[in-house]
Amino acid sequence: MLFPIVSNYNATSAFDLADLFSGGQDGLRWDIQDLDTLWQDTAATTAAGVGDPVGRVDDVSGNGRNGTFSASKPTLRQDGGGKYYLEFADSTDDRLDFTAMTTIRSILWAVDDDGTTAYTPILGDSSYYDFHGGNSSTLLSSVYAASVVKNGTWRLNQSSITATSEPRPSPMGILTCVTTGNARASNFSHDRSESGDRDWDGKLYQLIISDEAWSGTTTADAEQAVSDLVGGPF
Repeated sequence: MLFPIVSNYNATSAFDLADLFSGGQDGLRWDIQDLDTLWQDTAATTAAGVGDPVGRVDDVSGNGRNGTFSASKPTLRQDGGGKYYLEFADSTDDRLDFTAMTTIRSILWAVDDDGTTAYTPILGDSSYYDFHGGNSSTLLSSVYAASVVKNGTWRLNQSSITATSEPRPSPMGILTCVTTGNARASNFSHDRSESGDRDWDGKLYQLIISDEAWSGTTTADAEQAVSDLVGGPF
């Protein structure tokens, strides 16, 4: 299988996403394709199936950063290709919280935006707004997003982008960011204590966060592996 050349490096086949955390890296990985990690309740007593609310996603990175929320929960769905995703509705303020990280350096999202409103962050936090969304449909605000985030290396479907002018991905895309310094987040994806249209509206197929600044090769390998896993665009 041939892979496209991207920014002078190639993705390699058979990359194991578990290797992203094999050196003790902090972070999380939510694999929505693994139904054994999805639960209706935060205590993980009732398994989630298609059409059920999801109150917990187990972190498969080994760091214990499970995604949990007991109020407005996303819904487990299956697309036409048989791939699973969590459907988040801004109208009901769906979100999933995780133990706060203050040393985020690399993030990968497999997401499909369904019309998220202005200012909604692509990663949220209870106090900070490092990933503050733009005032229209753009990924980041050029004013409010943290410099370490908006000045980072952003890619969509293995092509370089400028996050302050790039629309949120739709249809589903593989989005990555390697920041220039430590960033903060504690949920996907709600803006602090803001109310009214400050929550992600769309689909989440995969989320990976790491405190390691990935190399170009690692980024490309992770992108390809996730795209293969979720039936992505390349």
